[in-house]
Amino acid sequence: MSLSDNFEEELIARPDHEIVDIAQSVLEHYGIRHVCYYSKSVTRKKPDVATNYADAWIDHYIRNRYHEIDPLLSRDHMGHRPINWCEVGRDCPVVRAFFGEANEFGIGQSGMTIPIKDSDKRSAYFSISTDMMSDEWKKITDENNQSFRNLAFIFHIYYQQSKRAPKSAQASLSERELQVLGWAAGGKSAWETSQILGLSQRTVDSYIRNCLKKLEVTNKTQAVAMAATYDLLEHDLYLQGRF
Repeated sequence: MSLSDNFEEELIARPDHEIVDIAQSVLEHYGIRHVCYYSKSVTRKKPDVATNYADAWIDHYIRNRYHEIDPLLSRDHMGHRPINWCEVGRDCPVVRAFFGEANEFGIGQSGMTIPIKDSDKRSAYFSISTDMMSDEWKKITDENNQSFRNLAFIFHIYYQQSKRAPKSAQASLSERELQVLGWAAGGKSAWETSQILGLSQRTVDSYIRNCLKKLEVTNKTQAVAMAATYDLLEHDLYLQGRF
């Protein structure tokens, strides 16, 4: 099971848990202690933040306006390439002091920040951190770079959808469309779903396209994520399809 699949399954199975805590729990295997998600839209002044950093560090960060000097939020890094913290130069006294203070508050010196951009012109960052030495951490990130990036994207989808009020389009999904999405969530292909439901593959593909249009997303993964976020999928069906 992939890291993203594990995260989605845990999120659906434990709806009473905070999303950031579930992300950290599936990342624990990699020695990751902290997760921080930061998002800001061009239409909103206040950013969205979800993290399991200590409250004392968050208060210190906000009080000192560290978002203005945080090297991990620098425009120089705002591309699509993840930023491994060991690659950030510490020659600048301000940057060196920033990492030093973070360490004093229990934030590990090794980590990765993954920039995210979406179609809503929202910029986001997904950061993970650990107490590992930089050499050991670099080995882990080299081996799991794509898995961490996929998780960051899925986290972003779930978090942002949880902030939106359900739209009438979401409520208009038909029973058959929900069935098709449910089997897609269980990892079934369009052909497999057609055999299960006694439909043609073309019909299943048509239902998927309808779901994408109604949920205003661009692919099946995003459709499943949104439907699961609003608890539109039958949990038993979803879990049955996973095994």
